[in-house]
Amino acid sequence: MENNEKKEPMIFDIHVAEGSNYEVGKQRAITLKKHYPEDVIYYISPMEGQDYIAAATAHKRMMLIDKICPGFVDEIQGFADEVGAEPEKMRCYANSYHNSQHCCQIAVLPSNTSDGHFYVGRSYEYFVRDERSLCITRVTGKPKHIGFSLQNAGRMDGMNEYGLVVSMSSTAYLKPLAGDGCEFWVAIRAILDRCKDVYKAQCLLEEIPLCWHSEMRYSSVWNSLLRDAPNINEEKMRKLMSTPYPYGPCCHFYSSGMGTLRSMIFDVSDKKVKVSFGPPDRNP
Repeated sequence: MENNEKKEPMIFDIHVAEGSNYEVGKQRAITLKKHYPEDVIYYISPMEGQDYIAAATAHKRMMLIDKICPGFVDEIQGFADEVGAEPEKMRCYANSYHNSQHCCQIAVLPSNTSDGHFYVGRSYEYFVRDERSLCITRVTGKPKHIGFSLQNAGRMDGMNEYGLVVSMSSTAYLKPLAGDGCEFWVAIRAILDRCKDVYKAQCLLEEIPLCWHSEMRYSSVWNSLLRDAPNINEEKMRKLMSTPYPYGPCCHFYSSGMGTLRSMIFDVSDKKVKVSFGPPDRNP
């Protein structure tokens, strides 16, 4: 794995939207058309090297997604209407998955922290060319949440107004969907939109047919947590998340799809999140 030490610019944006799911989708499309028109082209194009999926296949996936995460399809419809595209041809309905381990996530209970707070740490690694939009979303009638987007209305991670934090430790890209199942980014959005606690999230996940697998990279992080418990606090969490691989989760292997694009510390007790845009050892 090549360590790419060359500093590459990474542009992030923070997107705030509220209203119905349809209105949220239109607002996001308006923002992208104005500031990131190339992203609009990405979202309405077929997967690389492939044709658009059949309309029947898209509608089948729409029905599955709408059952799991009500409002998701409406949000994509609003986006498609604003950019003048057919919703069946939106890339999110053809997107893929795979099962290689990449990202890192940790949770520290209050019994192991010096300040009595519950922390969740999250480090996301991938190629530089990836979605880098932090969305603050307030859909009418659903819990407000903050998290990074994937495939427009999907989420890679996030925390809702009840303090429920969700993330994943494996992404996958550009591989065909096998069988009938739902990608992780729909499941995470559904949890943020529909659940107040871990029990309800677990019950929902048991109902969702999933077609992905994740495995946490944890050995060095686990040793650090064991060493510092029960005196872990926010500063120690920040130091841990900034520790370079192999002694910590921060990676610079961008050309191999293993570079840290962001690092997050969720303070579940205070319902706050702190984000380092880019690798935290260079952008604390």
